[in-house]
Amino acid sequence: MRRARRLVREVAGVRGEAADNARFLRPLRPILERLATGDDYGALADLARPLLHTLLLVWARSGHYNSAGRLVPLLRAVLRDVVAQTRRFAPGVAPAAPPRAF
Repeated sequence: MRRARRLVREVAGVRGEAADNARFLRPLRPILERLATGDDYGALADLARPLLHTLLLVWARSGHYNSAGRLVPLLRAVLRDVVAQTRRFAPGVAPAAPPRAF
């Protein structure tokens, strides 16, 4: 019986986290889709402000993405898309060495 109660609490916690993630990450979707599929490299610069503003709101308001451990992987994924688009539009440019970890 004890295990069942603990399992119910864990499921409720995970469900709450999933709902929070869906609520706060949903506004990023159209921005990230435009970033990943954009055909005009110059227009990608127009995405920087709404992208960073939305990430700031996610960090400030979300109960689960308000820590470095959660936000950093999200930022890394966004930056991978930026790098991929840069390589797409500038194929002859050699990638820089990855930065060292802190």
